[in-house]
Amino acid sequence: MTAEARRPRVDDVGVLLPASWWTVPLADPDARRAAVARLVGEQVGRADVHASLRADLRGRLATVADDAAAAGGRMFAVSFMRAAGVPVPATLTLYRLDGLGHDHLAELETSLAEQPGFDAVEAADGPHARVVRRVSRRAAPDDLTDEPQRVLVVEYWLAVEGVGTLVQLTFSSPLVELRDALLELFDTIAASVGPADS
Repeated sequence: MTAEARRPRVDDVGVLLPASWWTVPLADPDARRAAVARLVGEQVGRADVHASLRADLRGRLATVADDAAAAGGRMFAVSFMRAAGVPVPATLTLYRLDGLGHDHLAELETSLAEQPGFDAVEAADGPHARVVRRVSRRAAPDDLTDEPQRVLVVEYWLAVEGVGTLVQLTFSSPLVELRDALLELFDTIAASVGPADS
């Protein structure tokens, strides 16, 4: 992944993403809207015939990004990866959990493990951080599909060396059937999270 990758930073946290992932900063509303508009322009093009598609996609992505920002998200990313020519849709939201330090991770792990309805809650030591991962399948938001659909949701909580608060990554993808392959990709991205200057 390092050959063609980008390393966006959120304050003092850096994360390595494939170059085919588009990032949207969430802290500033103007920067957020501009990034969404650029994303849509790059993916759809600027031909007049696509104007309504651009407007619809821009509205949907802006809503998702605004909701992520309202929930405390600091960065949103969208996958435009392709594997063997097939799109691999996924999203990532990165959060800084202000008020929760490294000493809260063990308590969080215990609390998550006691909650029902999840595939797995696991903990491990990564190269830069202690990591807790939770995997689940959830109903897709009603506005994203005309028929009932499940999405894979993978959440990570990390105690990153040199970073004073916990960091949370939340990935989602409609490709539930590719769970194992997506977990490998998401684990690799989560393992890359570290101090921004590393």
